Amino acid sequence: MVQRKRKYSIPSPGVVRFFGAILLAFDVILLFLAITNFDSLNWLSYAIILGTLGTLGTLGTVYFPIKAIQTGDPEWVLLDLILPT
Repeated sequence: MVQRKRKYSIPSPGVVRFFGAILLAFDVILLFLAITNFDSLNWLSYAIILGTLGTLGTLGTVYFPIKAIQTGDPEWVLLDLILPT
C-alpha cells in the first residue's frame, strides 16, 4: 500500500504553546477590562465575565489555552476557537 503525504502538517508543540499563550493573555485582559469597567459596561460586563470564565464552575475559555500550553496539542486551541463559551 502506498503511503500518501499529508496535505496539512501538524504544528509543532512550540507553535501551539505560543498561540495558547496569546489566547490566554487575550482572555485574561478581556476579563480584567470587564472587571475594572464594571460600572460603565453594565450588563455587557456580566456577559464578558460569564463568557470568559464559563458557567457551572468550569473555566471555559481560560481552561483550553492552559491545557494547550501544558500538552502542546493543537486540539485545545481549536476547542477554544470553536466553542462560544
